[in-house]
Amino acid sequence: MQHWIAESRAEIVKCYRALVTKGDLADLAIDDLRRWQWWDLTADVLAQFDKPSHASKIVQKGIVRYALQAPGEEAKLFVAAARAKQPKVVADVEETLKLFEPGK
Repeated sequence: MQHWIAESRAEIVKCYRALVTKGDLADLAIDDLRRWQWWDLTADVLAQFDKPSHASKIVQKGIVRYALQAPGEEAKLFVAAARAKQPKVVADVEETLKLFEPGK
């Protein structure tokens, strides 16, 4: 990790914690966290899934994409629950990951 990022990580995470709660910005923030593999906000990200402010398909797919790649039991349980509630959304995200991020 670049030195300046390591020094600023706590502040960046603090800002992203606020962004993931904003339905109109959440997909961008969540995708950044996923690509960076910063799992600090896993609980915060997953908690947004059922909120009306995060009901758009793009945001929900972003949350599922994050959960599919996040380590830990919390993410696995979330994916299982999402698969039961919205199997098509989970299947679509899995297919997209296979096509566009095969090494992940």
